Amino acid sequence: IAGRPNMGKSWILLFFLAMAWQQGKKVLLYSGEMSSLYVAFRTDTLLTHISNIGISRGTLDDNNMETYEAELNRMEEFKVPFIVVTPKDLGGKKMTVPMLESLVEKYNPDIIGIDQFSLMDDYRNNRDPLRIQLTHIAEDLFHLSEKYGKPVLADAQASRKSSDKDNPEAPELDEIGESDGIGQNSTRVITLVQAPSGLILSVKKNRYGMNNKSLSYCWDIDKGRFDYLPTREIERTSTEPQAQNLRARNARG
Repeated sequence: IAGRPNMGKSWILLFFLAMAWQQGKKVLLYSGEMSSLYVAFRTDTLLTHISNIGISRGTLDDNNMETYEAELNRMEEFKVPFIVVTPKDLGGKKMTVPMLESLVEKYNPDIIGIDQFSLMDDYRNNRDPLRIQLTHIAEDLFHLSEKYGKPVLADAQASRKSSDKDNPEAPELDEIGESDGIGQNSTRVITLVQAPSGLILSVKKNRYGMNNKSLSYCWDIDKGRFDYLPTREIERTSTEPQAQNLRARNARG
């Protein structure tokens, strides 16, 4: 999951993980920057649609507080674990893939989240440029996913780019910050951008399906709501040449 700064990458990653957890999947998340408490606050918002500002600041009114407490009690009965690990839990160290593998063996999660690539360390502990280190991490995560048969979702920073604020564009694969090895070693790449028309998620790479498909949403970040916005625009997909041929045949007919 790639996006430029302050576009909501961590929110989108956490949304996918929260939905998996709600379906009964065991989740393991490495949060390289956000504390486990604030991860919990955001997860609560995504699952209950109660104001994240109100939860994190303790300013919910009585009605919302009562609803929130009821939702927390309901979730507490849900015995599937959602495990969050931060650098604080690792003695102030950044996560490495061997550390992550030991956690996978210990907790046996169904799905793994990484927030984010640049907040991990290359276990080789060498002096390679950051680009090479991030490529190593992406390769190692891919091999870990294959070895254990578990999906790994990770977010990455896209390069800063001056663009039209009225019509911002989703990042391309070659704009993933610091290393093109991240995109190369990913099975799927989804980029995001917040535009005046709403949140746009674009599938820029899909090894086993359609590419270049975009979905738009009205996103209320504070309430954790995503409302799909249908579009009449014909999406470009990997089958676009066939679609063009079909349109040509129809036109001739």
